[in-house]
Amino acid sequence: MVKENDFDGIAWCYDFMAKLIFGERLYQASIQWLETLNKLDTVVVLGGGSGKILKQLTHVDRVIFIEKSAKMIKLAQTSTFANVQFICADFLEYALEDESTHIVICPFFLDVFTPFQLGEVLDKIARILKKKGTLFVSDFQCTNWWSKQLIKLMYVFFGMSTRIAARQLAPLNTLILDKEFKTNAHLFQKDGMIFSKSYTKINTD
Repeated sequence: MVKENDFDGIAWCYDFMAKLIFGERLYQASIQWLETLNKLDTVVVLGGGSGKILKQLTHVDRVIFIEKSAKMIKLAQTSTFANVQFICADFLEYALEDESTHIVICPFFLDVFTPFQLGEVLDKIARILKKKGTLFVSDFQCTNWWSKQLIKLMYVFFGMSTRIAARQLAPLNTLILDKEFKTNAHLFQKDGMIFSKSYTKINTD
């Protein structure tokens, strides 16, 4: 039986499907601004899938790669990255020290959660980020009729194949800004359906 948010069953074809539908747009959105990271930064990648993003993080001393799918982790480990700690776990169930991280990267990760679950995810991201730490988010948003229909179709497919918790795309930007974050920079691709945004943790002291 497929568990909630279980990508094991489609790990073997996920990258192929993404490239078939979107070309390199998802990958390009995922790696925006990564070359600006400092060598001494501690970086947490959430839901990194097969690990393609890791090629852009070789200049960073420490990367913590958290992915729930064991088969995705196995694919990510086919390339040796000495600076990467691979963790096969549910992010919400894995213990990380508060304010231990400079950067958190969410490449098409947040869209699998319900708004309630997103609140928990974002609260934990805020806890582990250092003061004025950075959250990079790449994901989808509805901008026109076509994007709305395609996103609906994706939720039907992933609902059947991976049992993602969400049934529709949550207002990600609004939910993030409602937490301890402010927008730092943003980039939209083509019709704006795919976006990359950089957020800064607000110092609440």
